Amino acid sequence: MNHKDDVKSQLEGLKLKQQMLKRFWDPQGNKEVLDFFVEIVPRLVESERCSIFIHDPTSQEVWLQCGTGLDEKQIVLPMIGSHVGEVIKSGQARMFSGHDHRSEVAKKVESRTGFVTRSMLCVPIRTLGDDKVTGAIQVLNKRGADSFTEEDRTLLERVAEHLEMVIQNIYLSHQMACVSDTLCRRASVAEWAIKLWMGVLGVIIAVVFGVLIYFTPKVMSVFMR
Repeated sequence: MNHKDDVKSQLEGLKLKQQMLKRFWDPQGNKEVLDFFVEIVPRLVESERCSIFIHDPTSQEVWLQCGTGLDEKQIVLPMIGSHVGEVIKSGQARMFSGHDHRSEVAKKVESRTGFVTRSMLCVPIRTLGDDKVTGAIQVLNKRGADSFTEEDRTLLERVAEHLEMVIQNIYLSHQMACVSDTLCRRASVAEWAIKLWMGVLGVIIAVVFGVLIYFTPKVMSVFMR
């Protein structure tokens, strides 16, 4: 096995291990923890719904990881034009009440899900160490009140701190899968290019050899005169 094949084999092995870990961790680790937070947070801040979003660094979109009455990736939001995207982009919490403050993206989601937003609170979820924003936690419709409070914001930010490790694991797993796919594709392209070059080189050699065979008798006859 040459070096190129060895590197490709290692990449495929890493990708397989990552996929195995993802299959094991997501259902048993991430999902259970996030489901617990989605269940308990609405009780803490007296909201009707809670959603946890992940930033996709590849597509620059935000997708739903877990939410009240929703499936994973049932909602995908743009970074620009959505409240959740703006929270992730700016790293600052957002809060509003009243129908007039809803974004056009939110209105489209409402028409698709049938859930109408009256008030919203969303805070960023950061990574450990470098303070990078990898996701957001959002609560909708304060029960018994028109809007969420600063106390709710502080409490939700504390919840976000406890979600950092789980969200970072999902974020890094996604990045790892993307890098692995890219490297494997590059390895395949490099292999294809080498085969193409060898094919072209073989044709050139065959042509040169054919020319030599064709002209050698004529050249020899000239020298033998």
